[in-house]
Amino acid sequence: DQSIINWGGFGCKSNEGKRNTAFYVLAQIIGGEINSRMFEELRENLGVAYSIGFDNTSLCDIGYFQASAIVDSNEEKASLEAIGRILKDIRDRGVEEIEIDTARNYIRGQRLQDEESVLSQSGQLAQLDILGFDHEYYLKRDERLKAVDNDLIKDIAEAYFNEDNYYIHIYK
Repeated sequence: DQSIINWGGFGCKSNEGKRNTAFYVLAQIIGGEINSRMFEELRENLGVAYSIGFDNTSLCDIGYFQASAIVDSNEEKASLEAIGRILKDIRDRGVEEIEIDTARNYIRGQRLQDEESVLSQSGQLAQLDILGFDHEYYLKRDERLKAVDNDLIKDIAEAYFNEDNYYIHIYK
């Protein structure tokens, strides 16, 4: 008796460098790991979700995001309301600096692990090449990450976290 909730919408394209990086930081804040807003609200506070996540994908001509939660079917409404509150709160107020720092550190740590693998590095470089970016873009990823601030995150949330942009799909 589980429901899989997918709540998403359009997001940044890959060529929107600063905003695209900020969207990845925001994705970590919303539904990354155990310190994310969805984890705190849906799992810890409400106790309604078995699993949560937030993904951001950006391609040349399109970007999209998706929040997901696996919940007891009886908790669909409470889960949807919680996801909606999280997105609205970020759109209205932004995020805390500690959330940005935590997300940056997590992303930086993941990158360091990925760099231990030549296969991972070549895959990342191939993806960037397909999207039209050169090796210099790859080398400046920490610079872009450091440039993410609350104003940039609020700009993204105001652009994409609105009812006209959302789709909601529930799989039972």
